[in-house]
Amino acid sequence: MVDFLLQIGLLTGLTAILGYLFRHLKIPLVTAYIVIGLILGPFSQIVNPNSELISFMAELGILLITFEIGITMRLGFLRTEGLRISIIVLTELIVIIFLAYFFGLILNLSWLYTLFLILFAVNTSTSIAFKLFEESNMRNEFGDKEVKTVLGIATFEDLIAIIGIGVFTSIITLQTFTLSSVFFDISKLVLLFIGLIGVGLVMLRRLLNFLAKYGDELILLSGIAVALIFSWVANSIGLSPVLGSFIGGIVFSETKAAEYFLERAKWVREIFAFIFFASIGLRFPVNVDLNLVLIGIGVSLFIVMLKFIAFSFSIWASGFELEKAAKFSVYMVAISEFAVIITSIALGYGVVGPEMLVIAVSVMVISSILASILSSRSDVVANAVVKLIPARLRNNIENYIFRPIRMSFERRGAAFDAVKSSVRDLVLIVSFAFTVSVFFVYVLNYIVQLNLISNQVIFVIVIGAMISFYIIILLEIYATFARLFRDALRISLKGRSRSVRIPVFSIASIIVLLILSFTIFQSYFFFRESILNLIKISGISFLHLSLLLILIIVMVVFIFMTYRFLRAFRKEITGS
Repeated sequence: MVDFLLQIGLLTGLTAILGYLFRHLKIPLVTAYIVIGLILGPFSQIVNPNSELISFMAELGILLITFEIGITMRLGFLRTEGLRISIIVLTELIVIIFLAYFFGLILNLSWLYTLFLILFAVNTSTSIAFKLFEESNMRNEFGDKEVKTVLGIATFEDLIAIIGIGVFTSIITLQTFTLSSVFFDISKLVLLFIGLIGVGLVMLRRLLNFLAKYGDELILLSGIAVALIFSWVANSIGLSPVLGSFIGGIVFSETKAAEYFLERAKWVREIFAFIFFASIGLRFPVNVDLNLVLIGIGVSLFIVMLKFIAFSFSIWASGFELEKAAKFSVYMVAISEFAVIITSIALGYGVVGPEMLVIAVSVMVISSILASILSSRSDVVANAVVKLIPARLRNNIENYIFRPIRMSFERRGAAFDAVKSSVRDLVLIVSFAFTVSVFFVYVLNYIVQLNLISNQVIFVIVIGAMISFYIIILLEIYATFARLFRDALRISLKGRSRSVRIPVFSIASIIVLLILSFTIFQSYFFFRESILNLIKISGISFLHLSLLLILIIVMVVFIFMTYRFLRAFRKEITGS
């Protein structure tokens, strides 16, 4: 314990001194944090990078950073800008894949190393970008909305990285790559992302608002508790804890205590964030072959260039001016710890050697230092980029290519709004159903592990709740489909004769009834065994009758509760 206190004391004390020098040289403090980690870790070996306490504090630091990003992002902002951010991220991903594949062919790289380049470059370190934005005057120069958009892009990149890890694992273990598995992973992430936000708001908003009335300490404690609990929930259902803390931040942002927490908890976040950034330097290996370090530096520079080009192009195409896009891109070239995670997975399966881990750590450390240095000179970098493209060519690209594409996503009309509303409701219902289903599976597994005497009663209660839940879900899906068909027919057949309306409406009604019949048929087979086992009371006993009565009561209660909960869920997500 004494050694640990000395290590933390040296880290903080020397960082304060080095930070003063870096401030004087107009270099961001993040660089000082990483450099101190390099000095006290691999160079002098004063601080143990494998210390469990330092690892815990570093992990807590990144969770609190992403929690604060979620608070500043706000659910209302995601409602209005979520589609635009998704398109920007997909554009960036396409550019990265194209450039990595192109350079992979030129350099004669194997498909595995080309895949590494893609996975490394796709994910920005959101925590470093957030810290760099906080230390600069970008919010004052360009506005809070645009900075939020860029940070939102970085957060959505985390989703891409999580999907990438799943795809990468399946490739190196099964040696297969199927679009169906990728589609399933993406759908699972999106549904759980929406579902956890909605469920969290329904269950916690009132409680958090109530606690906010009774003192500053409760606000701080409740905020940290939300960050850690959502991180644990996300990790339990197969998501990244970092993504979980971000979702917790979005939930907390809708409470009355959000602004106060941002103001008062900053020092708590700073302490643990400092340890996180220092841990990047602490983990950098120096007792390796010099040629390998040079390769790592070369790969780092290449990935930084790849990231800068892809990010600049994607946000330029979305409507940003080229100069502004280049400025923002400088802040986003820091590669996150996902590079090390992906390499560690590959190392565990034996598809790469330890030298790849050195390269991955080099990419993370060097790109972080480059981002912190270049961000202080963003004007110079942006001007250099603008000069590369002639003004006339730049204006033509913006006016005749990017502007029409952007306007196509901004069009509005009765048909668009009707379809958008129905699709939104359908996604919300499915995300709600999927999230609660994950919870049901967790509860059932937990009941089986407990092996209690009252397991039969508890099992009947859970089954009754599940049946009631899916009844409401199926009815809501049917109502959503019916509304979609009704609105589409009303718009498409407006002003037409009855001889056209009646046949088309009849066909649409038959389609809806077929969908409903199919879902009921499928649900019957899904629940048939459970229902038959519960109502089969050969040799009628008091226990059987009691279980059947409990099932009926639970179903009635949960039908009402599910309907109310779903309405509250939809209201929280949509804001209406």
